[in-house]
Order: sequence, then structure tokens, then C-alpha cells
Amino acid sequence: MTNNSTPITIDSVPAYLRIRITPEYHQQPIISRLVSDYRLVINITAALLTSSARDDGWFDLEVLGDVVQINQALVDLHNIGIEVFLISPQVISAPSPVSDKASVVKEWRQFDLDRQSPKITNSPVNSPDQNLADHQLDSQLQSQKIQLRIPKEYRDIPVINTLIVDYGLTVNIAGAIMPFAVHEDGWFELELQGKPAELNAGIKYLKQLNLSSKN
Repeated sequence: MTNNSTPITIDSVPAYLRIRITPEYHQQPIISRLVSDYRLVINITAALLTSSARDDGWFDLEVLGDVVQINQALVDLHNIGIEVFLISPQVISAPSPVSDKASVVKEWRQFDLDRQSPKITNSPVNSPDQNLADHQLDSQLQSQKIQLRIPKEYRDIPVINTLIVDYGLTVNIAGAIMPFAVHEDGWFELELQGKPAELNAGIKYLKQLNLSSKN
């Protein structure tokens, strides 16, 4: 699906964005790719995504990173039909008429911006050699599903961002409930993918923070 409207742009950071995840993208690690491909810092501070994959999901994001990289990500999201809206950091209600909620990001990290960012696409086409290389790489990877509780005191800590950047994991958010109210906890159903050592290190990190996680 493509979008014929004009993509939004930002000129300063942090950028406060709301993205809508339609059912066809529920199994795609969209936020994970924004972090890893565009070297962005994203902290999810509110969200609503049902694991049934029948309804749209919403994420409100506070995004830090290079402005050029953020705008390129916005263009690529627009090109595959993912709606993105600028919001106020003080936003306290979900968009009408959808009841899904989400809000996001805090914390600046320095990234190497020398290499060109891959683009988010909905139908990548690889050469036979590339497909073989991808198959060999995938055979080294493992997946693990966890349920993660984000206590209210951790809402400003980009835990998922850290799993992606510091531990090299691909994180798909299969379900999420994080209310706008800052005094409430959030819950995530995550699908983690990475090499065994990366997965073990990521789970250890969560345990060190005393976050609830289970298969």
C-alpha cells in the first residue's frame, strides 16, 4: 500500500510523532528498523497494539537523531503507506476515531552516520546470491518471545531501543499496552531475534533492571 499525500518533515529534535500500524504490518519490526537503519533513538512511552492483528495499532514517538535521517525515515514510511502525524509532547488523548494509543522516546546517543541508511520497503527483491547469504545468516539466528512489563519508573528509559542498539537484536512488537498516564505500568509482547549470545545478553540486561520478562 502506498500513500499519495505529501510526507511530513521535521526541522528539530526531539520530534514527537504518531504512527499508525495497520494489520498488514503487525508482524514487521517497523520501530526496530527505524532504530537500526536510521540510527534513531526511540523510547515508547505509550502504546496500544492488540496481538490479534485485526485492528490498527498506534505508537506516539519522541524521536532523537539526525534530522536528515529522521526525514528520510519519514519519506520511506510514507512510501509504504504507514501514516505518520506530528503531535504535541503534551498530547494526552488518542486520535479519533481509533482508540489505540501510543507515545514515545527520550535519550540521545551518538551514531556513525557515514554509511548510507537502508530504506524501509514493503517488497524487497534480492538477487539469488543475496538470498543465499540471507539464508546462511538466518540459520545462525534464533527467536524468542517474551512478555515485558515496563514499570512507571522506567517509562523514560528507552529499554527496547537499548535491546536493538546495544545488544544487536531485532525487536518486533507483537502487542502493547502502555497508557498515557505516567503513573501506570506498560506491557509489551515482544519477538526478539538475534544470535544466541545476543539473546542471552539482552535477557540478562532486562533481568538486571528487574523487569518482568517471561516466555
